[in-house]
Amino acid sequence: MEHMQSVAFKRAINVLNALKCQFAIITPEGEKFGELEVSKPTNTRKHKMGELKTYVEQFVASVEVGQNFTVPCGEYNMETIATSVGNWFYKKYGAGSLNYQSDKQAHAIHGFRSI
Repeated sequence: MEHMQSVAFKRAINVLNALKCQFAIITPEGEKFGELEVSKPTNTRKHKMGELKTYVEQFVASVEVGQNFTVPCGEYNMETIATSVGNWFYKKYGAGSLNYQSDKQAHAIHGFRSI
């Protein structure tokens, strides 16, 4: 850091300390200031990208207007499958193209293509 940058940086650190703030600053050189621990963000994705779409598509791709269909949830969460079915129909046919209900006993989504 240049001299003026170093002076401004030290002042900023002093202000943060005076305010009793928790902070962590890592300079471009890799030097760390402050007591706050820095950790890498974790990936909370439960399924691989496209996995649900591929699963749902095998049950709904051939559904014609006016036809009923059933998507068994299998190992997946019922709400997750319902959301995936809704997204698939919305992207493919637009709003209003799907009516569905969740069947907790059968652990499946039953639907009707209306458009």
